[in-house]
Amino acid sequence: MAPEHLTLEYVNTRTRKIRTWLLWLVVLCAFSKPVRAQESGVGFLRIGTNAAAMALGDASVALSSDAFSTYWNPAGLAAASNSVAASHHIWVREVRTYNLAGRLAVGTRGGLGVFATAAGSGNLPGDAASDPGGTPEIQFVNVGAAYGHSFGPIRAGLTLKYISDRNEIYRTSGVAADLGVQADLFRQALRLGMAMQNMGRVREASSIAAPLPAMLRIGVAAFPLRVLAGDGGSPLLNAFVTGEVSHDLTRERQAPGGYDRTHLHVGAGVEIFDLATVRAGYVSGYDFRSVSVGAGLSQGSFQVDYAFVPFDGGFGTGHVLSVMYRWE
Repeated sequence: MAPEHLTLEYVNTRTRKIRTWLLWLVVLCAFSKPVRAQESGVGFLRIGTNAAAMALGDASVALSSDAFSTYWNPAGLAAASNSVAASHHIWVREVRTYNLAGRLAVGTRGGLGVFATAAGSGNLPGDAASDPGGTPEIQFVNVGAAYGHSFGPIRAGLTLKYISDRNEIYRTSGVAADLGVQADLFRQALRLGMAMQNMGRVREASSIAAPLPAMLRIGVAAFPLRVLAGDGGSPLLNAFVTGEVSHDLTRERQAPGGYDRTHLHVGAGVEIFDLATVRAGYVSGYDFRSVSVGAGLSQGSFQVDYAFVPFDGGFGTGHVLSVMYRWE
């Protein structure tokens, strides 16, 4: 048999496998049903984790490939380096969140991730007439583990997590799962990503139940310009753009400030001399936020990122700081 025939048969077989993986993911996402209930502290699940992603308008389902992939897309763990990371949010009014994440290689094709998120809202003020006492402080915890595996140009991942939130009125807890996939195309010049987040159930501990805000994310990342030093040396310039559509599958309109169920996320960035990165992003469909900007610095194994997120309507500004350490 001619070598050319063997090569063509191999390519066709690989193509059929890729199509099969994508088809199964679409089917699983399409038939996953979110839990319906009233809004509570599990709304913290909608807040992203790291500064690099949030400076890009939260457009990271395709781009994410580090320890914070435990939140955005567990498939990215298969392409990530071993790392530990932490981030801190100063969010709307009194909201504060703290995130820890880590990634460790499993064999040559897999990556295991662990993470923990803690958040608190403070005592949020209420309407003077209908809610003069405001909203009591919400305490939220989200911990779990994730695994990503590479199948050639295709990566797939799964996250399992335990969720708990409470305040003076209610307490809820439960388990959830995220499912994700990424695919590299055109010699890694283009990357596709899709994830289904927060599939699961919660346990009611009082008369008030809490939904899990199930989200479907579909996105693409492109790397249109890369300038290398010499013959295949270190990158002098690396530009990237990313776009994403996210859809809230929870049927009820939940946020008190109001928002659309479908959002468009776009972001762009430039990495210079493998040292500094500047980023900007935009997200549609929210009443109180739209644009974001940020920057990052890398030195050896260390990386520090910052995101600035201005809010409308007197909600102030958001600040996100992330620190990461990588090793082989």
